Amino acid sequence: MIFDPLTAATLVVLADTRQQQNICRQPKPTQIEVIPRERTLRYDYSKTLSDIQNMGTDTIDPLSFNGISIAQGYTASTIKIQPKVKLDSLGYKAYGAACIWYDTITIELQIDPVITIAREVDADPCMREAVNNHEMKHVRALRKVVNKYADIIGREVHDALKERGFMAGPVPIENAQTVADRMYKTVYQVIDFEYKKLEIEHIEAQSKIDSRQEYEYIGNLCPNFNPLPAKNKTKRRR
Repeated sequence: MIFDPLTAATLVVLADTRQQQNICRQPKPTQIEVIPRERTLRYDYSKTLSDIQNMGTDTIDPLSFNGISIAQGYTASTIKIQPKVKLDSLGYKAYGAACIWYDTITIELQIDPVITIAREVDADPCMREAVNNHEMKHVRALRKVVNKYADIIGREVHDALKERGFMAGPVPIENAQTVADRMYKTVYQVIDFEYKKLEIEHIEAQSKIDSRQEYEYIGNLCPNFNPLPAKNKTKRRR
């Protein structure tokens, strides 16, 4: 259940014989910032073709059950999301009340892509280029979905708080911490919901790249590729 900070606790009504007034005034607009970051793309040439076959992937094998799929490389990346919510408040001892508002909300989306290419593939110039070009499609798809959701998450957080209010109060001092905890929780719930959608869309985008047509295209680019055992190859310096 998404919490509404404006109705979470009994509001303190400042009684006045002439009127009732709300003393809470947010001093400045809430700053919401979503920052996509990417660590430097890295390569791993340490694994053999045999090693790579034992690695699991998130994508679905496009070949039929009778087909044989040999992975020659893969791209791995974590998508980390780090939200930081800062609240600010002002207390009114005379009334036993407090006003609480969202000061800043910073959400960092970080990816750390690593392209792994089998040693046997790395030793063949044609196949190395073909596999690298394929894996770069995965990296670009990853960047695209992260940039897309950086915008979506920012808008969803803004809209959710705009609907509920960027400020809570005045609330009784004894309820202030409970209200603050729920204000934090509201933001995290919205972010978590959108992050789940990001993960699903990411997997779908990667699966589309690993199509049967793509596998056949790569194979046709280098028809003479017939790797020798990796131990017979001379490892190139990088």
